[in-house]
Amino acid sequence: MSNKASGITLKCSDVSHLFLSSEAWVLKDISIQIARGEFVAFVGASGCGKTTLLRILAGLLHPTRGMVRVGDQDVTGIPASGRAIVFQGDRLFPWRTALQNTLFGLEVRKVPTRPRWRARRACSSSSAWSAR
Repeated sequence: MSNKASGITLKCSDVSHLFLSSEAWVLKDISIQIARGEFVAFVGASGCGKTTLLRILAGLLHPTRGMVRVGDQDVTGIPASGRAIVFQGDRLFPWRTALQNTLFGLEVRKVPTRPRWRARRACSSSSAWSAR
């Protein structure tokens, strides 16, 4: 999967992670590619490593093994303004819908209205976005 227009891809290669407090690998040999503008959701049981993988992809956590690249640049363990995560939970604004909470980051970064509307249209096909 790569963005044909820009060729930029977030790529995770053979990522594994072991917390010092654990004897079991939280993640083991995970490899994925996410194209720019692609909407991705990680779904799984509690404790299976979804948040750990998101933190690694965002550069908030350095994996025990493996590499994260944006295009040709190694960004493993390096937080960057071009990557962000939105967590589900009560840290959201309760008066906003799920979609409004998701788009909040674009508002804060003063992303122009047109790209925000494109994001809104891309997300609005799911009825889950109207949930509070």
